[in-house]
Amino acid sequence: MADGSETAELEEQSYDALSLCNQNPYPGDKELLDQEKQTLSRNGWNIAPCVQRAKTIDLTMAGAKLVLAMKLLEKGNAQQALECCTTALQLGADCWQLRSECHLALGQYSLAYRDCLMAKQKHNTPQVWKLGGKILQELGLPVMAEFWLRKATQASQGQDREASMLFQQVRVKRLYDPLTVNHPIEVTFSEYGRAVLAKENIEPGQLIWSESPLTSAQTMYTLDVPACSHCGRSLLTAETFFGHLMLDINPVAEDLIERYWPKLNPVQCKRCKRETYCSQACLADAWYQHHQVLCPSINKAAGELYDFCDKRELCTKGYWSAAFSPMALARIWGAVIAEVRRLVKKESTEGPTVEQWAAAKAPFRRFISYGITGHAQWASNMVQLMDRIFNNFDDGINYHIDDTEFEGRFYQVACNCQSFSDGNSPYIRFMQGISQDPTQDYIKPYLNDRGIPKEAIFGGLFPVHACFNHSCDNSVEVMDANDENGRPGLVIRAKKGAKQGTEIFTTYIDTQLPKSERRAWLFRAYNFWCQCPRCQFEGENANVCTNCGTKAEDSKDFPKCSKCKRAWYCSQKCQKEAWKKGHKKICQVVHSDTTSPLNEPMEKHMRKLSDMLQQGMALTAE
Repeated sequence: MADGSETAELEEQSYDALSLCNQNPYPGDKELLDQEKQTLSRNGWNIAPCVQRAKTIDLTMAGAKLVLAMKLLEKGNAQQALECCTTALQLGADCWQLRSECHLALGQYSLAYRDCLMAKQKHNTPQVWKLGGKILQELGLPVMAEFWLRKATQASQGQDREASMLFQQVRVKRLYDPLTVNHPIEVTFSEYGRAVLAKENIEPGQLIWSESPLTSAQTMYTLDVPACSHCGRSLLTAETFFGHLMLDINPVAEDLIERYWPKLNPVQCKRCKRETYCSQACLADAWYQHHQVLCPSINKAAGELYDFCDKRELCTKGYWSAAFSPMALARIWGAVIAEVRRLVKKESTEGPTVEQWAAAKAPFRRFISYGITGHAQWASNMVQLMDRIFNNFDDGINYHIDDTEFEGRFYQVACNCQSFSDGNSPYIRFMQGISQDPTQDYIKPYLNDRGIPKEAIFGGLFPVHACFNHSCDNSVEVMDANDENGRPGLVIRAKKGAKQGTEIFTTYIDTQLPKSERRAWLFRAYNFWCQCPRCQFEGENANVCTNCGTKAEDSKDFPKCSKCKRAWYCSQKCQKEAWKKGHKKICQVVHSDTTSPLNEPMEKHMRKLSDMLQQGMALTAE
């Protein structure tokens, strides 16, 4: 735990969300840009506006009209401001930008864009580029909006933060709106990066979102639990669960097992025998996504990775004991290479192009990667192994894994990984099946003897879930869930209500921890110092006033809040001030619900993730 001086120094290193997000075009943006240009042309939105000049130019009068227009626009009278601008133009003033702003304020976006084109021809300033970006977004042309806002950022040499923020908001909207179209949430971009907002009022207990992982891998410390390597379905059989007890089970109990324990038909990869799947469909899907690259029968170096993961004693401590294993990283690189191969074949190119590589990597660009460098040093052998796995193909489609690439993907997984398990396992279905059977008492002794089976835990990347920000006073909870096809994933449920337009938060850690520990875990694992309401209005320790910061004399403790016992005050005045400013709300939350809202697998394994990253930082410092 860092002391006060170390904390102050580390707080200055807190990340800037905008600096983590580049403005590079996405694969396919060129084609989309051409389509949007055609839309402009087809609708006549790019035709220069016509303003008839007065017979006599009067720049003095034009200037007066221009000043009046700016004042009227500031007061919200856009229509009169527009009329003044038009008169000023007729009298010889150059106020196309201001007239465009008037049209924009009136919601006349096509007219605003035509004026903006005139302003760009004459001035081409960052302000004009930014204005054009705003208008194009309103016209429903996001790729062109990004183009203009990128120009604004470049023209201002990155100093115009509003332009940079608008760019990310446009990009996030076009990437995530299709994913959330029928759900009560939307993704936007705020000062802290991507954020999830309520599109409508959300009630406590409401199921608001479910999602399947883009990619996942079973954690190393649960590899002894049978599960589909691809989708995560449990493959636990009755024989495995009951073990030697099967020899002594009475006929009635045996009949219950026969009737209610689900029939499983797992299949193996016939080539390598290293992967087991719940069905032929999962086998085919895994081959398509990544296993064609990672199958040890084809890629001998990949066999070394499987051997490493099989050494489960490595999981008692160390960097791969958290919610993801090195296989999670490998499957990202495998998926990229597999997609590049398909694109090369489809487009009949002699070899992979820059555009094809960019297109293959695009799905993973949604996951921000940020952390303190140095992890490639402690994992140097793993970096070398990954390079051997992905940089040795005869077809020339190779992916060089150096320290930078490894650390980028490592943090991409570490910062976004969510653990999950099969919420409808054979054991759960069996218990549900016998629950209404009148003969269930015959098998209860055997169930009591075995206890609850260990779960197979997977770490996955979920595109929308990764956008939720953290709060120790979280408004949603994450639970295991299975989709309509039975594939495990997650569901987001409202822990408390949220009003339309407000941000909703998850939690990354165990919120039962004291404030100082919570903030330390969050910095070590996710590289930010939490400033949520709980962290603002809970105290650090008993000899410092939570409200004013006064230190107690002779190391004596101040009186604590009698309800939550997590705040200390030097006086009743400070306690009352803090209560009014926000402690009342937080005190009620902590006092009424000190149980972490997370499902057990997530809570347990996110804590392991924090442990792992803390160890990584310590070794890096050495």
